[in-house]
Amino acid sequence: MDTYISDKSVNALVRELFGVEIGEATPEQIPALDEATEAYFNAEGGCPKVYSSCVKVIEKLGSEMGKGKKVLDLGCGTGNDAPAFITAGFDYTGIDRAEIPIITARKYAPKGRFIKMDMRQMTFEDDSFDCLWVHGVFGYIPPEEVLSVMKKMGRILRPGGLAFISAPVLCNSGSHRVFQWKDVRSVFRKPILGVKWSLPVFTDYLYRSGIEVKTTFEVKDGLFLIGRSRK
Repeated sequence: MDTYISDKSVNALVRELFGVEIGEATPEQIPALDEATEAYFNAEGGCPKVYSSCVKVIEKLGSEMGKGKKVLDLGCGTGNDAPAFITAGFDYTGIDRAEIPIITARKYAPKGRFIKMDMRQMTFEDDSFDCLWVHGVFGYIPPEEVLSVMKKMGRILRPGGLAFISAPVLCNSGSHRVFQWKDVRSVFRKPILGVKWSLPVFTDYLYRSGIEVKTTFEVKDGLFLIGRSRK
């Protein structure tokens, strides 16, 4: 039976392939790391990859919330969604645990604010953001750490603030199920394990973290949950 290995992320695999710590890469090693990062994001065409369905969601969100609202993109990677938020008038901040995607993001979306920060160890003050955007991240977080991350999200979300979360909820029995990402393996020739959750358990975790799910909707790329702060 597979066990979830939290360090088996894309960036950990780059570290294995090139023999360096991502956060300690020298200028000479940056090009090689950039090449590996781009290989992953180019796997299905385009770097960074932008989902049209997400752009539509962001555009509608911007029109309803108004200009200047502060949004945090958790696990932003190479800043795929940043231009859509900036165009929609948001005050955008993106965080990611790895340095190389952040470097790429700053080139891709220079008007955004990008910070190297692990979402499991966020240091933002309480009530810092009007909106949280979590796209394609929870499928990679070890199950035992998910509730802790959600509680941090609830803490930094302002009263009445909104959370948009793409949810890995294809599990039909039990609380969650570990699986293997086949598309990522095809790039690195190594397995990456992920987690899919049952929808009731996932939404209950959010509620216990101070975020109440108000609605869900399907897009081409999966299921989105829209939650609001319970403060």
